[in-house]
Amino acid sequence: MRKKTIYCIIIFVLTISMLISGCATESKENSTATTKASATATSSSSASFTVEKEGVLSGYPLDLLPLFKIVKVGSCSFTMRNDANYVIGKDLYTLNYQSEGTIEEISKYYKEIVKDIDPDYNKVDFFEGRINGHKVVITLYDEGEGITNVSILFGLRAGDYVSENPYFSNYPKDLIEVKANSDLIQRKFELRSTTYSKKITMYYIDTYTTKASVEEIKIFYSEKYKAAESYHYSEDNSGITYMWVNQGYSCRVYVNKADFNSLRSYHIEVSKEK
Repeated sequence: MRKKTIYCIIIFVLTISMLISGCATESKENSTATTKASATATSSSSASFTVEKEGVLSGYPLDLLPLFKIVKVGSCSFTMRNDANYVIGKDLYTLNYQSEGTIEEISKYYKEIVKDIDPDYNKVDFFEGRINGHKVVITLYDEGEGITNVSILFGLRAGDYVSENPYFSNYPKDLIEVKANSDLIQRKFELRSTTYSKKITMYYIDTYTTKASVEEIKIFYSEKYKAAESYHYSEDNSGITYMWVNQGYSCRVYVNKADFNSLRSYHIEVSKEK
């Protein structure tokens, strides 16, 4: 049961990154984030990054979890959640990168760093453990052509939990209105690099729950933004997507049609190329 829970966490984090979206933030975001989030690592984690490490958030603990034979960072994010009942922890960093190392090499490298590896979840391509009291989960898979994808989840310690995502200091709040009677459950800041270039896009992603019906949400967002620049609407069996452009930012709202205990979730995403 616990193994299933851990895999669900990984699937949840990676799926949200793909559906509703890595990381050098603007100087103000970096300094703000380092104040709190970097307290999770040692003082050397704020060292200047070389070109191959572009895409890593300043607060991510590179000194504790270096990047092994890195080719390219795909994404890096920091997520703050309201619910502390997660195996990995309430708040966490997620980093995905490509490596020239084999699965066996990378696994051996990180297993020499990560301590207290759980024997029940100690595989070559998937394992969990701790570093300095932080929960760590590492997943590896072969992409072919000599490339291995490395996914790292690094949870904050309970004493380092934050009440606001420190990377949201420059969040353009006025671009998308939140429907009334919605509860914010998660804030995620992510930097994602494109596959064939060094361009990096930053994403501000909020997840809300509401008791409003799908029809009520549809009316709210379609009426409010149907005249916006580059407005686009699409719908399938799973959900509804609204997209438009405002002040140079790409705006996106995704509404899940399914509900759980009379609550349905929807995501508000604001992104812009750096």
